[in-house]
Amino acid sequence: MAGGPIILVVEDDSALLEVMAAYLEESGYRVIKARSAREFHQVMGRQTVDLVLLDLELPDEDGLVVGRQIQSRSQTPFMIVSARDGREDRIAGLELGADDYVTKPFDPRELLLRIRNILERRGKSVQRTQPWKTPEEAEKRRLGRWHLHLGHRTLIHDDGHNAGLTRAEFDLLASLALSKGRIKSRDALIDAVSYGSEPPSDRAIDVLVSRIRKKIESDPKKPTLVLTVPGHGYRLAVES
Repeated sequence: MAGGPIILVVEDDSALLEVMAAYLEESGYRVIKARSAREFHQVMGRQTVDLVLLDLELPDEDGLVVGRQIQSRSQTPFMIVSARDGREDRIAGLELGADDYVTKPFDPRELLLRIRNILERRGKSVQRTQPWKTPEEAEKRRLGRWHLHLGHRTLIHDDGHNAGLTRAEFDLLASLALSKGRIKSRDALIDAVSYGSEPPSDRAIDVLVSRIRKKIESDPKKPTLVLTVPGHGYRLAVES
């Protein structure tokens, strides 16, 4: 179905990936395939998806790290589909924000039912024929006199000026905005700006915050929007 929800399947087993994709497409979903964390980041950098099915055993990154990155920088739901069936792995996956955890081998009908349940909770189903707004497109945040457009990945001032944030700057600011005023540790922000390569350092996070302040604060030395919480991390002072 051309207008069906978009599911990104991240799975390094090519045979299983093709089987999953064929089954989902037959059930009315649009499928994008990724065989590694690197391919996952490439897809997410250019495409908004409705659900991620995430394997934990990827060739270039632990799937739990990828799950933390999804949770840190977006509101995209994700389901872990993994051969890891240990209690600790299941708990770790659900604690970091996975909407569900399915172990391999799985019953395709059960997988489909779980997918439908997640998407219906998000207001999506294969019966929809009209385009809808994803959570990223639908949600905006107001930061003082700035408007953060999560779907368009822009930060626009009341006067129409675009802040011109880099990819990392935007992802860090979006992560703070999605936390709804709560403190984000530097480790959590590292997850938000990691892209499958060597993760940045705590110092790199401080540098990004400094750059953001120079672009959006009236006085970067006395910030009123992006605040430092000594010993803990950062938070946004203004959000609506």
